[in-house]
Amino acid sequence: MVLIESMNRTERTYLIVRVLWSAFLLAAIGEFVFFAVFDPTQLHPFGVPLEVSGQWIYTGMFFFFWGLTAAAAALTMFLQRSRAQVNGSTAFSQPQSASHREREVKAPLPPGEGLG
Repeated sequence: MVLIESMNRTERTYLIVRVLWSAFLLAAIGEFVFFAVFDPTQLHPFGVPLEVSGQWIYTGMFFFFWGLTAAAAALTMFLQRSRAQVNGSTAFSQPQSASHREREVKAPLPPGEGLG
């Protein structure tokens, strides 16, 4: 992937930590909500009771939620790339300031010019 390959080690680590930390927090919230509604010992996926303890179900569901939210966060980071990042220039190019964009705008034409 161009985005990861063009980053230095610090930027790459920062991006991975942002994705995993936000996913960790959302997985914890997701697990709290899920198990506030469902009892882990009463779960019967596909009609078959689970043959593991409640602790294993809590752990497995936490990692499931963590993986799911990490994938969602990674997809969000992937889709937030700028045009420069997609086209292969620097990984973290800063957006241009408004004053820089205003300098690029040409002065308006006098009335009547440019119509023909």
